Amino acid sequence: MKKKFLDHIDKEFIEESMKMEDIDILYTSAKSRDPNFYNKFQNFYPNFFKNLTKLNADLQKNELHILAFIYLNFETKEIAEILFLSPKTIQNKKYNIRKKLNIKSKEDIYIWLKTFYQ
Repeated sequence: MKKKFLDHIDKEFIEESMKMEDIDILYTSAKSRDPNFYNKFQNFYPNFFKNLTKLNADLQKNELHILAFIYLNFETKEIAEILFLSPKTIQNKKYNIRKKLNIKSKEDIYIWLKTFYQ
């Protein structure tokens, strides 16, 4: 019984370590403006974009990319720097995304996205 429990804990620890390593790879890839960032993101989170487009098929590619950055906890200013846009433009895009996904203004889009895609 104890061994099973410890094996389970070890497995969870390894899975969590892998997640942290994956997030670190994606974060570095995004910050360095790696052209393969979106492919890497899809490899780590294969149904992310598909599930979002099920909610609203009208989501544009650039909106899906912003949602990927949000999922990785990038702040508006960081997203703007990576995409060579102004923070105000990113705020407007986030507003449009909220409308398309029916996310209430009182709801934190970061938390909503983490809850939506676990």
